Amino acid sequence: MGVTKYVLVDGSGDHPAPNDKVRAPYLCYLWGGQNQQSYHEEKQLIIHGDQGYKEFRIEDGSVISGRFKEGVSHMRLGEKSLLFITSDCAYGDNIVHIESITRAKPSLGIYGCTFKGCFCLFGNPNAWVTHESENHSVRESWRCPVGIESGKECARLFERSQGFKQHLKEDHKLELEEEFINICYIGGDYQRRFWCGFCRKAYPVVEEGFAAIAERRRHICGHFEDGQSIIEWVDAGGYEPNWASASDGVFQVVGFPPFECAILKEGVISKARATGY
Repeated sequence: MGVTKYVLVDGSGDHPAPNDKVRAPYLCYLWGGQNQQSYHEEKQLIIHGDQGYKEFRIEDGSVISGRFKEGVSHMRLGEKSLLFITSDCAYGDNIVHIESITRAKPSLGIYGCTFKGCFCLFGNPNAWVTHESENHSVRESWRCPVGIESGKECARLFERSQGFKQHLKEDHKLELEEEFINICYIGGDYQRRFWCGFCRKAYPVVEEGFAAIAERRRHICGHFEDGQSIIEWVDAGGYEPNWASASDGVFQVVGFPPFECAILKEGVISKARATGY
């Protein structure tokens, strides 16, 4: 598996240590306009294999797609290399590179969609809330918390209480009181109980209507504001984080300034800036 190579800007050693400032080469998207929608996957730039920090000089043509993979750099402090793309691919004459700074909480300030299969990122809570309310809905369900042989919870979801009761009886040989059934309930549109994929459990909600939705929003936002990353979120009906199926790459962050983006690399989301000069 390829790992990102670093050039230490302020620090020492071959690998960055906590609080070292580094530059990290990664996937590079060409900038095609004045808004964030101008980052396009089909314009992704890939260069394989050379050691060191990269600056890319774009010449004529279109850009091939793919993934940046390479080993750890053993360059000295401040060293870098320049690589030219000499083909009919690419266009313009700008030197473009990605700069990333390590932080104790690299994903702080990035809010992610909590719905499975949606890998949208946002630079502020309002954009995140608007996206989820306009694009996704939550149907009521019952989640099975019974332990299984692997040591994990069963975690199956049922949209009808009768189906859930039948599952408990036939698959787990259990006949439980109605109180237990109610504890396993997750409300539609976050009413009565909502699921938190960071805590990996459901929480009861005292309020109703929009107040219940706001209570859920405050709870989830608290995790993001404490520096937790959306890659830690586990769906109510799953075992692995939702982002386990996402491919490494560069992601647009709605609400970020032009040229700023996010990088997913080996299970970590970090802020990055695509600069051209």
